[in-house]
Amino acid sequence: MRDDSVLWVHGGASVPEGVSDPNDYKIFCFAGEPKALYVATGRATGDARFDFFDIGFNHLPLANARPNASAPPGRPASYEEMLDMARALSAGFPHVRVDFYDIAGRPYFGEMTFYHMSGLSPFEPEEYDELFGSWLELPKGGDAR
Repeated sequence: MRDDSVLWVHGGASVPEGVSDPNDYKIFCFAGEPKALYVATGRATGDARFDFFDIGFNHLPLANARPNASAPPGRPASYEEMLDMARALSAGFPHVRVDFYDIAGRPYFGEMTFYHMSGLSPFEPEEYDELFGSWLELPKGGDAR
């Protein structure tokens, strides 16, 4: 049965009808623990902005692929729930980014990705590449085949 009261976004996540450009909350998790996130805004208008935050939702002086918004987006009502779900979904992975939308105070799952920007877009300033890399712990032993 099809529910026509929702709009399908990104091939699977559904949000209520009438929501055209929800903020996208992208949480970087390492060994099952959220460490940082960025918020993508303005994507539907063609003027995408990316703002990075530490896990306490403090704005970071960091850019990646897109400029920051003129005013950083606020902490979403469902932020703690997003973090809890990100922990559960990322458990068992050395690194994964877990994405959500906040619609009317409720979190909506977007996707999980193992390669932020396909691994091709460095952070500015580059010290953040080193910081994010320091959070990655790969399994020991064995070979790389």
